[in-house]
Amino acid sequence: MRSGKSDYKVIRLNPAVETGEYANGDVIFTALEVPEAVIGNGGCSKLISGFLVTEGGDEPIGYLVFTEKTIALGTVNATADVSHANFIAANPLAVVYTDSTVNTDDKIDNIDMRQFYGKSTGAEEFSMPVLLQAADDSTSVFLGMVADQAAVTFDATDSLQIILHIER
Repeated sequence: MRSGKSDYKVIRLNPAVETGEYANGDVIFTALEVPEAVIGNGGCSKLISGFLVTEGGDEPIGYLVFTEKTIALGTVNATADVSHANFIAANPLAVVYTDSTVNTDDKIDNIDMRQFYGKSTGAEEFSMPVLLQAADDSTSVFLGMVADQAAVTFDATDSLQIILHIER
């Protein structure tokens, strides 16, 4: 049952990224903790919306991978190479896509802000919300990102912010 303002939370994350060019399929960041994603150890919440914010020239296009336990998707700025067994052991929760054709900031010069959407081809579209489940001894979930186009770049190592809108 809902109890008031604590039912919703906006979580802002600022993963370190590299300024070198990422290739299609490269890991942008991995094993990023999303603290207090749920209320109480082992809890569950709903990711109801999310955004990626970067500096104007940066286009954060790719897949966001949510897991219950921490996992290394591979080496940053190299091809994602997590094994199937390790991926399953991390208890995957959801994969969310950020589409290069969908941005929400056409009139703001110095930023690029993209809302989480399905892939524009229609074939890979998903429905929001998605559920986030923490491990029995945690209130956190984990997040990684893999590029889905060549030539993804960032102006600075702190250029990426992830904003998660969560109902707990």
